[in-house]
Amino acid sequence: MADYETHHQSHHHQQQQIPKETAFQAINTIIQLHFEKTLEKKRAIDLQKKELHKLFLLFFIFLSLIFMAEAQPNRLQCRHCWAPITLLSLSHLIFYVSVAQTLRCINGFKYQRRCHKLTLGLATEKLKVFEDETS
Repeated sequence: MADYETHHQSHHHQQQQIPKETAFQAINTIIQLHFEKTLEKKRAIDLQKKELHKLFLLFFIFLSLIFMAEAQPNRLQCRHCWAPITLLSLSHLIFYVSVAQTLRCINGFKYQRRCHKLTLGLATEKLKVFEDETS
């Protein structure tokens, strides 16, 4: 127990030896870094949302082309219906997987952005405390 107290006191004493200017610069660097990372994640989320919108648009254009082709008056028989049905089922599967992957990316970016915001808030609070102590 005595070793722990001695180690804890010497560790605490070492923390007080950091120059105030160095600590101030370190906190400012942390704030700047996490602010930039927050903006970077926001841009990544926006880009993924644009990709998702484009994916929806292309999928619905594809669906409308298939349905327009099927709606043409012709002598379509039941044995010929399986090709469009298979094509639509395959396209739905690909669309579903693509949307799921894009949403996973968006949620991952949102989580990372939230973490950077929390760190940014904590660093900003520490900076305020540091400034109050030096004033």
